[in-house]
Amino acid sequence: MTKKNIRKILFNIISILNVLVPKNKKKIFFYDSTFRKDNLWALCKHMSENNYDDNYELIYFTKKKLDVDKDTSIYGVKFVSNSIVGLYHHLTSKNIFTAFGAYGFMSKSYNRQNVINLWHGSPLKSIGQLVSANPWYNYNSVFSFTVCGSDFFKQIFQECFGFTSEKGIVFGAPRNDFLFAENNNLEKLQVDKKMYKKIILWMPTFRVSKENKYYDSSNEFPLIKEDNIEYLNEVLKSNKVLLIIKPHPFQEDISVLNREISNVLVLRNQQLNIKKIELYELLGEVDVLLTDYSSVYFDFLLTQKPIGFVLDDIHEYRDKRGFVVENPLELMPGEKIYNEEEFVGFIKNTCNGIDNYKDERKRINDLANKYQDNKNCERILDFLGIALEK
Repeated sequence: MTKKNIRKILFNIISILNVLVPKNKKKIFFYDSTFRKDNLWALCKHMSENNYDDNYELIYFTKKKLDVDKDTSIYGVKFVSNSIVGLYHHLTSKNIFTAFGAYGFMSKSYNRQNVINLWHGSPLKSIGQLVSANPWYNYNSVFSFTVCGSDFFKQIFQECFGFTSEKGIVFGAPRNDFLFAENNNLEKLQVDKKMYKKIILWMPTFRVSKENKYYDSSNEFPLIKEDNIEYLNEVLKSNKVLLIIKPHPFQEDISVLNREISNVLVLRNQQLNIKKIELYELLGEVDVLLTDYSSVYFDFLLTQKPIGFVLDDIHEYRDKRGFVVENPLELMPGEKIYNEEEFVGFIKNTCNGIDNYKDERKRINDLANKYQDNKNCERILDFLGIALEK
């Protein structure tokens, strides 16, 4: 029996149980199998910090074994990692949040339960049905709603997942609320801002994920190689720039990033957890974003700060993975970097305050983000009728 057939059988069994088991209107279940945090974490943290746990039972499921005090910074939330316990909470919760598509306890939601797909970013690269033409489950029967950043991305999500219009709700991503927070995350990283003219955060998407069977590019990491990293570091050093590289969680073990370089700081998820740093708070704190096909730049547009796009493998990436639009360059409001020379030029322009994309950033920001504030969590909860008792 194939893995796909086993998943279908489990799906049908859990769906039957889901009809029979009563739902607790005061229980909210967050499904985050690998503890990637993201939008699930942002919404759960918002509820914790605003004392929703006084009125609701908040359950956060992850298969990762956690030291709650060490690995988390939220209270009033019950963390569970046992799958049987997790399934029980899934079946008994009125509201369920997930952010990564198909999940372990997936079943038909019916009308007795709200299953909300927060997803994990407004996509530029192909996802969903654009990657897998024949998914093993019917999206409309599983998810009650999908949160979208704008009407433009609602249409794209409909093409990717095939849901009907009323299931797309335009409120904005919970994680984007972090962008507006005042914080001292750079201090937590022992970074003295006074030492640098600019601090750039580089967040590339992944190229290869053997576990998830993605092979989107032959590049291990964009642009930076063993034979040029010292030279690029000298460019950063001479221009007083700190480059913080945050590899994608699927691809953290990259050989070229294991070296200690004076003006390059590599930041992985484990370090963020240990230092209790919210990635999107840090994102709001830096001067410039460097990325590629990652959804992060649609979020970063809310800061109105410059963006650079490293595109040295765009043709291969288009052929192997593809994009949700015909010409992705039209949605990239920033310098396009294809080689080492253009990377150096971008660094120098950044330090000299040369920014030719302000108007274009505003245009794409208005297209991608209907709401440009820190109220996304509130809007989602209000829509679902999840409110604090006064």
